[in-house]
Amino acid sequence: MSNLIGNVIVTLVVIGLAGLATSFLARWMLRPLLDEVDPKARTQFTIYDIYVLVVQMALPGLLLAKSRISDYEQTAFFAILASTWALLGVLWLIGVGMLSRAGVQQIIPRAISLFVTIPAAYVMAFIFSFLILPSLFSPPFMGMLIIAFLIWSAVTRILADWARLSAPLRFPTYDARE
Repeated sequence: MSNLIGNVIVTLVVIGLAGLATSFLARWMLRPLLDEVDPKARTQFTIYDIYVLVVQMALPGLLLAKSRISDYEQTAFFAILASTWALLGVLWLIGVGMLSRAGVQQIIPRAISLFVTIPAAYVMAFIFSFLILPSLFSPPFMGMLIIAFLIWSAVTRILADWARLSAPLRFPTYDARE
């Protein structure tokens, strides 16, 4: 029984550390967008945001539905699909809020950011966080992992910066009564 509790504690610690590393790495990749955030701006949903969410939710279903599964695997299939949809929904909400507060209103930069940049930043950071621990025992694998992550991070930052540049410039407004 104590071995089970020890394993659960170690698992929770690893997941917590991976979550912290994910948050740090994803925020670093999305820094160009986060630097432009206006905390007073409201989150604005566009119909194109909804289109992106529908396509994002349809793709995992299509990919998983194409695989041949038995009745025994049906429960796992729906659990994976539901967790994927939940993750995509959370990332979509984070992305819409971030893009709205950063002032990105153009359709193409907004769609690419919601469909590629923001999910890629968080998912890649999460995968990297989990793979870095076992790769410590294999230096060649760790080197390839770090190089792949740096390339992906650079692409993600370039896309985030491109989306930020599509936002209109903000000039400070002054109240005449002050």
